[in-house]
Amino acid sequence: MASHFRSLAKTALFSFVPRRYLIANGNSRRPQFALTFDDGPDPGTTRAVLATLCKHDVRATFFLIGSRAKQYPDLVKEIVREGHEIGSHSYSHPYFDRLSLAQAAREIAVAQTVLEDITGQECRLFRPPFGKLSAQSLLPAWLRKQRVVLWTVDLKDYSATEAHEIKNKATAHRFVNGDIILYHGLNLASVEALPTVIQAANAEGRTGVPVSCLV
Repeated sequence: MASHFRSLAKTALFSFVPRRYLIANGNSRRPQFALTFDDGPDPGTTRAVLATLCKHDVRATFFLIGSRAKQYPDLVKEIVREGHEIGSHSYSHPYFDRLSLAQAAREIAVAQTVLEDITGQECRLFRPPFGKLSAQSLLPAWLRKQRVVLWTVDLKDYSATEAHEIKNKATAHRFVNGDIILYHGLNLASVEALPTVIQAANAEGRTGVPVSCLV
């Protein structure tokens, strides 16, 4: 019953909140998809991910954790130089529904400031950790003029131990126009499987674009 109520509440939220504030997919009539990467940057895998994206001519969106960005600012700058988009994934990746509004506001504000200081660009996208939508994860982001971004496809690459687990999911999944794909690319299996994911999403002539470019 509780999960059913949450599902109804989420549906209602997406129905009433304008897309400039909250988005989970693009236009189904446009042959586009958005590949997004959470929880980075990571010194062991981010550059391999960037090389794959370059090879396949895909521009992506990286939702970075502020504390990790602060630790690896050169990787953040490299992501931007490669033509990709930066979004915030909070400063320390907490469960926002367990925070006070003041704590949540600080998480969002500090991460945004860190990312903007490193990149010299405005950070106008926010993805709440674990995709949790709550007053704490929505209101402070909106007050800082950030658009909250969820997803339509989750291949759960973070839990895979072998690349074929992700590849099988990707090839079996029916991607559609406007998909926003949740990915992480933080382990060797997910890095190895990434070309297959891109090829599957590219089917029917779709182009991989940053979230802000979805029509």
